[in-house]
Parts: sequence; C-alpha cells; structure tokens
Amino acid sequence: MTTRWPWKRSSNLNRLVVACTNDSFAYVEASIDLKRPYVIKRCGLERRGEDSANAFARRIKALKLPIQGVIAVLPLNRTQILQIEAPAVPPEELKAAARWRIKDLVEAHLDDLTIDVMRVGDGRPRTLQHLYVIAAANAAIQDTTTLLAAAGMELAVIDICETAQRNLQNAFSDLQGRREQASAALMVHESQCLLTISANEEMFYTRRLDWDEGVFGHQPEARVPGTSPSFGQEVLSQQVLESVDIVDYSEEVPEFGNAHDTPRLVIEIQRSIDVWERSWPDLPLANLTVHAGAGSASLASIIKRDLGLPVEPMDIPSLFPGLEASTVTAEVLEACVPLLGALLRQEVRKL
Repeated sequence: MTTRWPWKRSSNLNRLVVACTNDSFAYVEASIDLKRPYVIKRCGLERRGEDSANAFARRIKALKLPIQGVIAVLPLNRTQILQIEAPAVPPEELKAAARWRIKDLVEAHLDDLTIDVMRVGDGRPRTLQHLYVIAAANAAIQDTTTLLAAAGMELAVIDICETAQRNLQNAFSDLQGRREQASAALMVHESQCLLTISANEEMFYTRRLDWDEGVFGHQPEARVPGTSPSFGQEVLSQQVLESVDIVDYSEEVPEFGNAHDTPRLVIEIQRSIDVWERSWPDLPLANLTVHAGAGSASLASIIKRDLGLPVEPMDIPSLFPGLEASTVTAEVLEACVPLLGALLRQEVRKL
C-alpha cells in the first residue's frame, strides 16, 4: 500500500481532516482558499458505541462529508518520531538508510511500520544535519483506510500530530509577526503532551512528555531558607528526541526549582529549553503557547510562574472562524484540535 505523507496542493476548496480509531471518528470540514483564516463549516465527534463496524461506517457516510482528498491525522500513541544524524546517501536512498538506523529504536518490528523522513529545521548550515524519522503503525493506517473506504471516502494523506501542531504554532507566529523567530507550543493529548519548537515554518525540536492533571492542584511548599535540593538525574524517556548536537544526559540537571515547589512537567519543559538554548543559541525562544482544553489559561499561568519566558494559552478560535459556535462542545473541540493544523499546510514538503 502506498501512502502519501504531507502533502501536495489541492484545488478543492473544501477540506476534510479526520482522526479514526476503532471506537471514534473525529472530523473537521473547512472552506479553504489562499486567504486565511479558513472558515470551519462543521466539526464533530462520532462514538462507535455498540454499533458494528458496518453500522458505524454507515453512520459516518450519512454525515455527507466530502469524500475525496481526505486527510487523516494519526493519534499520537500510534506513531513514533525519532531524530537521527542525516545519512550521507542520495535523497532516493534516505528512507532505506533511515529504516536501518532506527531498527533498534522503534517499539515494533520494522515490518509492522510505515517509515517516512523529514528534515530537522530550515536547512541553515550546521556541522551535523539531522532527520526526523516518522514510524507509523501499519495497523493504524489500515484501520483508518478501512473505515474511510467503508464510509465511501478516499484517503489522500496521512499526517501526524507533530507536524499538525507545528502548523498551528506557525499560524500564531504569523499573527504576531514572529515568523522568523523560534516559538514553542505545548498541547495535551490524553495521557501525554507534545512539545514542539519551530521557526521559519519548520520544526526544529519535538518531545513527548507525560501529562498529569495533578499539575493544576500543585501548590508550592515552603522551602527552608538557604537550601536548594536538586531534582536528580533520571534518564528521560524519548531520549532520542533530544539528540541534537550537544546533549549530555550524564551531567546533572541545572538547578531549577525542586520536586517540592515545581511540577514535574514544568521541570521537563525547562530541561528542553536548556537543550534548545545550548543547541540553537542563534534562535532564542520568543514565547510558549499552551493548550490543555478548559485548563489552558491555568496551565499557562503555572508554567509562566517558573519559566523566564512569555507563556500564553492558544487562542485557537482566533485562527478558525466557526469554532465559536455554541454547538461546538468542549468534547468535540478537544477531539478536533489536533486536526486543525492539518488544514493549514498546502505546499509540498521539502527534504
């Protein structure tokens, strides 16, 4: 099976982006043209419930959504994204070389994965060039393809949460006149949250962090004057995502808060910012935007308290007229937010 990844320009002025699992179908239909913002025509979330697979597909077909050029965003837990040093091979051999490089790093057998590659950053001169290797579960792609086909739809493009999020933060940077500056974004995806850093419309850095709603109830504890306990030296999960030019996980974490007065999430964000500042000193971070549903403003406030960086919640409706409608419930909006960035990319991706 051949699957195209992001993606070629479409002449269709209506775009449908979906996310499919065995139990749910989220969708966003928008009217798109060269002039933004794109207008959301409708969005929704269908739960399978007790339906058979065929009955669920018939229910989706009855929505009368666009049937051609459908873009599907895979759930965060059905993909991996790994960073490697770019192999010194011709472009047509990159995928094969990358596949060999990651064979001991992926969480599944290579035969069960679809592999693609994407350049890290915007191509500025570096001593070492890196690639992102995207590994998507074949089963996730097959589940999506099967459901859409049963509903009479044609899957055109597969996208992932990292690039969709990059597109959202790039749109915010454009609104703020900061296209060439580096910006960070943090979005919650069920039990994980996704951190990305982008500049010049390209993604330079990504990392997945554990999410714990207990962060909202975290209260600072009094610290004994003159003491400053260190956080410790835990080995991070997803280490390979941090493998930019100068990272040494054997060294002690720089002093920053402590386990008593700073939530673990904030400490890990700071660690990522430290990596960024050492690795890309010519691209200082301008700001961090966060999305955690109804808790976005609270999370932004908690993070801002400890980071020396402007932090603000994502004002997603400002990018997409139509999302303010009272018919868009909080549950639907949260299911559809990962899809919105997939509306924004039009050009062919360059390696």
